[in-house]
Amino acid sequence: MGHGLLDQRRWWPRAPPRPELRQLHRAGDRRRRDDRPPAEELSGTTALRSPEPTIFFEDIEVGSTVQSGWYEVPRDEVIEFAARWDPYPHHLDDDAAANSVFGRVAACASHTFSISTRLTHDLPGTIAMAAGLGGDGFDLAAPLYADSRVQLTRRYLAARESKSRPDIGIVTLEDTLRDQDDTVVFRTSGSMFVSKRGAEPRSPS
Repeated sequence: MGHGLLDQRRWWPRAPPRPELRQLHRAGDRRRRDDRPPAEELSGTTALRSPEPTIFFEDIEVGSTVQSGWYEVPRDEVIEFAARWDPYPHHLDDDAAANSVFGRVAACASHTFSISTRLTHDLPGTIAMAAGLGGDGFDLAAPLYADSRVQLTRRYLAARESKSRPDIGIVTLEDTLRDQDDTVVFRTSGSMFVSKRGAEPRSPS
């Protein structure tokens, strides 16, 4: 197909982070979804990420949100991924897709999940995650069609101290993937161990 899966040349770099770490997570500093770049500005290239602040448990503000940059999902990537991992005809062929509930070629569930996961690494700051604790499954709210653009929004739902580990806290969050029309295509929630500032990193076992 000529391109690797999740080719970074298709990324639109997000805006540089604000100087103050806590401001990244305050509701008043949320970037509005209508600030998204128009399609003609999507250059298909990405800059290397610069070093960013580490987000510790104490920095998490419940109710706040952060957003990733935009990612283009070209047709060749949709077909290449599905051909290898989930080769149903409606992910691979226009005629089969036209006769399916999708109407046209759309990404498979595992591809959509992979893009969502990759976009978590493009969120402002680097969260000091010690371990993931699982989640409540996921919702494929709408098809992710070939040649769409998508952006991830993370909302922090809860944060509490660990009763057994004084060096970490437990954070619950929700990740939502939207396309260029503001349609929710994927949503998932889960919890993770997040290290506290100054804690010595060690295994959560």
